[in-house]
Amino acid sequence: MVKKYIKLIMKNPYRDKLLKMVDDIAYDNLSWYDVKRLNAPWEVFRIRIGDVRCVFSREKWGNVIVRIDTRWDAYKWL
Repeated sequence: MVKKYIKLIMKNPYRDKLLKMVDDIAYDNLSWYDVKRLNAPWEVFRIRIGDVRCVFSREKWGNVIVRIDTRWDAYKWL
């Protein structure tokens, strides 16, 4: 699954912003992003950059990226 995310990010014109976003999610530095809570049975959030959506959850030990995908496929698993 990680290979799919890397492939999606590297082919995207917003490559630098997406790589920075993944790094910021890991370090919980989300003040620069428009973070929205999704309607799901558990607490999940999303950040969008262009047509790419990054869905992540907040845990006690830090943020966990659940999915990085295009806007058409990012929410199908909910």
